Amino acid sequence: MLIVLAVSVAGGIKGLFGVGFPTAAITLCSLFLDPKLAVVLMSIPILVLNLVQVGFGGSPFHTLRKYWPILALAMPVGGVVGYFSAGVPKDVLVAILGALVVCFALLNLGQWVPKIPDRYDRPAQVVTGTLSGLAAGLTLIWAPPLMAYLLGRDSGRKEWIGVIGLLLGIGTIPVVLGFMANGSLGGSTLLLSALISIPALVFQVGGELIGRRIQPDRFRLYLLWMFLVLGLSLLGRAIFA
Repeated sequence: MLIVLAVSVAGGIKGLFGVGFPTAAITLCSLFLDPKLAVVLMSIPILVLNLVQVGFGGSPFHTLRKYWPILALAMPVGGVVGYFSAGVPKDVLVAILGALVVCFALLNLGQWVPKIPDRYDRPAQVVTGTLSGLAAGLTLIWAPPLMAYLLGRDSGRKEWIGVIGLLLGIGTIPVVLGFMANGSLGGSTLLLSALISIPALVFQVGGELIGRRIQPDRFRLYLLWMFLVLGLSLLGRAIFA
């Protein structure tokens, strides 16, 4: 019951903002489960929710055509960095990432918003893809660099939802396959992971319907506060792990 409650809350956050499910769900479940088990259990819901989210964001083919440099760089960079990062203290890396996210949110909430002009969009995508891959390979957290890029481009909510869902959805597939291959996701664990995807998805859809009613300026403000909470959560995870 506690697991269902945790994924339901996290699913609602995901529906509203397009991000935040892994952070919320794993943090809440870690209060009463082994953190490693919490990560494994959330793998199927993360995959399902992000792939469903792609549909909320419009045509995935349009998203691929427009943002393929980010996807093309993030996946291989994440794989290579992940392979060589086994000996790196992840708590230190998560703390650094959390600090950067908090600084970015505070700067934007203070009305200093770095805009990305059209002429710099492609280079910005290259940088974003590389940083997303680095973040994923080192910390298993994909979203912050992509969130920073989309905020800088003043992307609308629908496009935001589609891009993040596509990247995180595709990026989760090899993780799920890896868990299955090493035996950590199988049998009763696989069944439970699949079952808790249902309440998570229901609350994601509910959050999405509510989110569509939010005005663009207000959505941006809420998103920045979500960014700040995400960064503080990462710092807390590193300090108290």
